[in-house]
Amino acid sequence: MKTLKVLLAVILTALLFSACSHKVYVPVESVSTDTLHVVSHDTIRVTERLAPVSLALPEYHQERATKDSVSVLQNALYRSTARIHNGILTHILESLPGAKVEGLTPVHDTIRITIHDKDHKQYKENPKIVYKEKNLKWIEKRAMETGFIAFGVLVMLALYFVIRWKLK
Repeated sequence: MKTLKVLLAVILTALLFSACSHKVYVPVESVSTDTLHVVSHDTIRVTERLAPVSLALPEYHQERATKDSVSVLQNALYRSTARIHNGILTHILESLPGAKVEGLTPVHDTIRITIHDKDHKQYKENPKIVYKEKNLKWIEKRAMETGFIAFGVLVMLALYFVIRWKLK
C-alpha cells in the first residue's frame, strides 16, 4: 500500500509539473506606413491689354523735279513743298520735326502662380504575429530525440527511485 501511495504521489507530481508551463513570448511586429503626397499646381495667367506706343520716325528728305505743272506728294507725317522755278516744278517732301507714330499694341502680361500642397498620412496596421525559430534547450532536444512519452516515463522512474531512496 505504501508503494501505491508513493507511486500515486509521483504520478500526481509529474502531472502537476507537466500541467504548469511558462509563458511563451510571441514576437509581434507592428507595421506602420507613412505616405507623403506632394502636389504642385502651376497656374499661368496671361492677361492681354493694349498699351500705347509711339515711335520716332527717322528724318527723311526726298526731292523730285518734273516738267509737269502739278505734282502731289502727300503723307500725314511728311511735309510736301512744291515750287515752279524756271518752268520746272520742284517738289520737296520732308518729315515733320518730332513726328511720331502713335497707336496701341497688344501687350501680354504673364503671371505664374505655383501652389505646393503636401498631404501626409500615417497608417497603423494591427500588430501581426511573427513566428521565429529559436534554439532549443538541451532538455528539449533530448525530449525530441527520445520522444516525449519515453522521456516522461524516465523522469517518473527517476523521481520514484529518488523518493524511494530518500524514504529508506
